[in-house]
Amino acid sequence: MKKLFTSISKLVQIITGTALLVTLNAFDARSQVKYYATDEHLRPAVKTFLKTLNTGSPGLETLTPVQHDMHWSMSKKLIK
Repeated sequence: MKKLFTSISKLVQIITGTALLVTLNAFDARSQVKYYATDEHLRPAVKTFLKTLNTGSPGLETLTPVQHDMHWSMSKKLIK
């Protein structure tokens, strides 16, 4: 019975340690997120689209598909 308890205890420690490492890596990834306006990997159309969303518009996750398409088409017109 003692061996079983020891094995379970070690398994819990491994799982806890793994969860902690995953959590720490997630925080590290968030701290390295680039600002959309200066991210060289984004196309100008994407930057403009994000700019229109970040200037008083509702959050992207709250938009209907029609509203999303409207924002996207407005962004494309702005960069032409």
